[in-house]
Amino acid sequence: MAGDLVDNPFYTKLAQAVKAVRQDAAELERVLNKPFDMMTSRKVWVTGQGSAAQTFQNGLDNQRGQLKSALRVIVQAAEEALRSTPQQVTREEAARGGKGPRGAPLPW
Repeated sequence: MAGDLVDNPFYTKLAQAVKAVRQDAAELERVLNKPFDMMTSRKVWVTGQGSAAQTFQNGLDNQRGQLKSALRVIVQAAEEALRSTPQQVTREEAARGGKGPRGAPLPW
């Protein structure tokens, strides 16, 4: 029947993309933590009050924090797009590629 609902192919693809974004963000956080952990272990560079090493460590921590915040924003945006995308559409809509976020028809 024309009104039967089926899985939205766009939702399926977007869910796969969101999963990949989450995995990539987690990996990037691990990668960002490694140099900071090495630095704060004091095995890499002896730090002291006001030293160049302390300045470098503070800069590294600041950049790490900014990148982690950006990663969270990216993951949240991807998750919001997924939540706003219908899981099911009509057969006709599915044949055209499905519907995107907030039920908007896809531009292609």
